[in-house]
Amino acid sequence: MEMFACLRWNLRSGMEEGNGFWGWGRFEMSKSRWAYGLILAGLMFCWGCGSGLVSVEGQVTWQGQPVEEGNIVLEAADGQGPSVGGKIQNGQYRLSGQSAVPPGEKIVRITATRKTGRKIEAGPPSPPGTWVEEVESYIPAEYNSQSKLRCTIPPGKSSRQDFALPMQ
Repeated sequence: MEMFACLRWNLRSGMEEGNGFWGWGRFEMSKSRWAYGLILAGLMFCWGCGSGLVSVEGQVTWQGQPVEEGNIVLEAADGQGPSVGGKIQNGQYRLSGQSAVPPGEKIVRITATRKTGRKIEAGPPSPPGTWVEEVESYIPAEYNSQSKLRCTIPPGKSSRQDFALPMQ
């Protein structure tokens, strides 16, 4: 214990002399200054919290009927920035969280498949004689791979963008 005696003496003597912990001096602050400081720090923290991304949701229909199953992708029209996308289910989509959208002009790409009602042979790697439901992509290329569909995402927390296809 004697080898730590000097440390004990330094701590004790620093506190006794009014120098504060480790001799750094006293630091006193009124309660109101602490409150103002905490409020200012909180405001600065919250001011920097906004990501600038917008949560986008809406409805997608084809010939007046909800698109049962598909995908939607929003790409920056100027080619600068990320493409974001998500699933369309029962005619509804929501792009939020990791899929939230930067504001601006976007190219919209929509794809969807549906069952034709026919059965076709599955092919490899399935065993011979395996039959599956045939599905078809039914949204034309002008709304996906060669899309002319555009929308503008305004700055803010959320935006609603509905797409009634085919566009007139």
